[in-house]
Amino acid sequence: TGELQKLLASGDGEVRVQAAMNRVRFTLGETSIWSKLVADVYPNYNAVIPKNLSEGVVFEREVLLEKLDRVSALVQNDASSVRLTVDESLATLSSNIRSSEASESKDEFEVKYSGAPVVINFKPEYLAQALKCIDDDTVEIAFTEGFRAAKITCSVPFVYVFMALRMD
Repeated sequence: TGELQKLLASGDGEVRVQAAMNRVRFTLGETSIWSKLVADVYPNYNAVIPKNLSEGVVFEREVLLEKLDRVSALVQNDASSVRLTVDESLATLSSNIRSSEASESKDEFEVKYSGAPVVINFKPEYLAQALKCIDDDTVEIAFTEGFRAAKITCSVPFVYVFMALRMD
């Protein structure tokens, strides 16, 4: 889809779409992109979307992305993560670095939340990827416990599931 998006953004004009058997072709001007169509039964993705989520935190998307970028600047290896702590209307993002050489980064900000305190550890790039795809001012991160899968939603049709990390 990345190449198709580049093609669509690169020019004006009509895009021709042609499908045959197990292939599809998109043509704009002199450029064509071929793709193979999946012939198998698509997996039931609804099975991995968490249900009955008891808590949800509403964030200003740009604020969360900015804070996440700042805090995750120190997270540079696979053993490190970011910790999100939410208690009443205050969220704290902090680096969770598994190295004696690194210093910690921490940032606090207000959110809309009224549930029990929660702590979620996660890889910052996974959350950042979702936030960059959303074209909405606010997002909700819903969860049941801090070490299970969480779901990100917003006012547009978008669902993103990410796994929290279990930290010792």
